[in-house]
Amino acid sequence: LPIYKNIFYLKNFKKVNNPDLLIEMIQFKTELNKHIFDCVVDFTKTLEITIDEISEWTISQITKQDDFHSDISRNSSINNFSIFVAINDNFDGGQIHFKDRIGNDLVSMKSDDVLIFPSTEKYLHRHLEVSNGIKYLAHAFIN
Repeated sequence: LPIYKNIFYLKNFKKVNNPDLLIEMIQFKTELNKHIFDCVVDFTKTLEITIDEISEWTISQITKQDDFHSDISRNSSINNFSIFVAINDNFDGGQIHFKDRIGNDLVSMKSDDVLIFPSTEKYLHRHLEVSNGIKYLAHAFIN
């Protein structure tokens, strides 16, 4: 994915007044959608499911550990699957920790990695603390 440095401080693509920044954000969203397309197609074929919608992308800056949570009801809708895309990898720590998942409880993501998982309570997760740098993560939800 190309780096769009001006948009990383934003939490949501919907709150932009600067036209140049808006163009950059639309370009980044387009790149994210292109980047995940093959992964999502393979994912839906493997699970034999259909997709009604992929939610708007949100960019998060992660430095501190958060609490275990599910993504089932984020963004005012019921989400079936979560999609994470790692934007950078010049940080230490910041793994995604899945609660009670034998064999895959800690996930480290490198730049451009895509992770798709169920948004249910069975996949409670949290982001561990980043000890050096800032982790940037794009996330969206499949409904």
